[in-house]
Amino acid sequence: MRATAGVLDLREVDLSKVSITLDGEWEFFGMEFIEPGVEKKEVSFIDVPSIWNEKLNSKYGYASYRLKLLLQGPGSIL
Repeated sequence: MRATAGVLDLREVDLSKVSITLDGEWEFFGMEFIEPGVEKKEVSFIDVPSIWNEKLNSKYGYASYRLKLLLQGPGSIL
């Protein structure tokens, strides 16, 4: 199971029986710090695990990563 387009859907997974890796496509905001809950219109994605400086074309900089987890139960989107 891998994240796709910044979302990892775990609604059908019994989390008491499996370990989850957070591999896949995460939202990536190069040279930006994004506050939780802030939506952005322009989103790019990066495969995790990977080397972020390849995405920035520089070995210096900073970035924000974001992954939405969909879980079982009411109100369970993190």
